[in-house]
Order: sequence, then structure tokens, then C-alpha cells
Amino acid sequence: MGLFNKIFGNKNNNETEVQNYFQALTAYTPVFTTYQGGLYEMELTRAIIHSFATACSKLKPEINGTAYKNLEKTLQFRPNPFMNTSQFLYRIATILSIDNNAFIVPIEDEYGTITGYFPVLPANCEVVDIKGTAYLRFTFGTGARQAIELEKVGVLTQFQYQDDFFGSDNSALRPTMDLIHAQNEGIVENIRNSATIRFLAKIAGKLKEDDVIKARDDFSKYNLTGKNKSGLIVVDKTFSDFTQVESKPFLVNHAQMKQIAQVLYSAIATHRKPRKYAVF
Repeated sequence: MGLFNKIFGNKNNNETEVQNYFQALTAYTPVFTTYQGGLYEMELTRAIIHSFATACSKLKPEINGTAYKNLEKTLQFRPNPFMNTSQFLYRIATILSIDNNAFIVPIEDEYGTITGYFPVLPANCEVVDIKGTAYLRFTFGTGARQAIELEKVGVLTQFQYQDDFFGSDNSALRPTMDLIHAQNEGIVENIRNSATIRFLAKIAGKLKEDDVIKARDDFSKYNLTGKNKSGLIVVDKTFSDFTQVESKPFLVNHAQMKQIAQVLYSAIATHRKPRKYAVF
């Protein structure tokens, strides 16, 4: 039995009963799609998310109310067969930070009794109408689909403005992320350039192409490698002019990098300080 079946059991996916998208108040179709902007692929943003998720993983879940009080111990020790509470909360916080939406679905036994919860990560989620009831229809990376009643799913959102159901993606961070990427690429390119073109030499007279290549290689071999212990460069009459090339690429200074990092900290984590308890 795979993870999909373990979570959703033998529930009907209700595909044939979907009548339409659930009518929202705004003009936006109630569809959430995972943002593919690479937010988790950058060292700085991943470190920020990790710091926030780690803080959240130390929370103690509590049930607010008496209806499902029997599940409190389950949430506090092992919310599902695959995760302990720390892993469960860490994953929720990570998904929420990256996608601005997180979905927690109940795990039910064959009698419909809730036995745990699992934070799912769909590639796509739609709010659909099935016989007048709002359902969340998940589409996963494997292509599997499942619809479940909206009222049964824990939905966490942030930056929710345009959509009645889902938070906006993190595309607003793209310019800042592009700037960091360009800075990193500039550093790498600077290192490459400094290790390649360092001198400009003009050959005296006319030489064949093979002789030009040999003169260049001989100069590099005897002057620009570890064999040259003296620190002195010596040239013969092969070269009539010899100039050192200084590469001065533009790099963002420390103050600017600190400001860029602060933008990401503010957008991802610092405005959401976890409390002592996680209330369900």
C-alpha cells in the first residue's frame, strides 16, 4: 500500500461528480498551483525557512474545544504513521513558507473515524462543487487526484488578498532572488576570469599559429604555475609588449547584501513568530 492510499484510503475521488469550480466572490478561479520560482533552491532562503520551521517544530499541539480532544495526544506524539510531531510541524511550516498555502488532511479508518493528520503537498489544488458542497481537489506530482470536503481540511494561508480561498504565491520575491543569483554568478565568473586571462602579450614579428600557441603555453608553464617559486616573470624577445590585465568586476557591497537578506527575512519568516502552542 502506497502513501496515497494510506492517507486517502479507498475514498472515491469524485471525478465524475464534479460539477464546476466552486463559485467564489472574486473574479479569480479558485485554483492554487505550486510556485516554481526556486525559493527553496537558494541557500539564503532555505536557511531562513529552516530557521522558522525549526522554531515551529518545537511547538506543542493542542485541540481547541472538546469535539476531537481524544486526538490531542496523537498530535502531540505521532500525528500520522510516517512522522513524529516535530517532523509534522516542521513540514507544515516549510510548505507554508514556500507556497503560502498548506493543507492538512485527516487520515480516517474504514469506519470514518479520524486517526491522524498528514500535511499534503499537491502540485495543484482546486475548489470544486460536488452536489452543492465545496471540495478541495488535489492533483499530485504523480498525476494522482483526490477530492475531499473543504470543511475536513486544515487550510493555512498567508498573503491572501486576490483569492477567496488561497494565498498568493511568492513571485513578488523574484526580483530579489534574481539579484542574489546574479551576484553569485558574478562571484563565480570573477574567480574564473582571474584564473584565466591575466596578461596581454604582443608577439614581436610574425609567427605561425602553432608557434604562437607554443609561445603562450611555454610562458604559462614557466611563469604562471607552481613551478615558478621565485615570484619573478621572465620574458624573451618573443614578446615586444607585455601588460598585466586587471579584472575589476562589480560586486554588491556588504551593506547592500545585508539589506537584500533583510528583505527576504521580512518576507519569509520574521513577521510570523511562532507561539508556545499550535492550536488545532
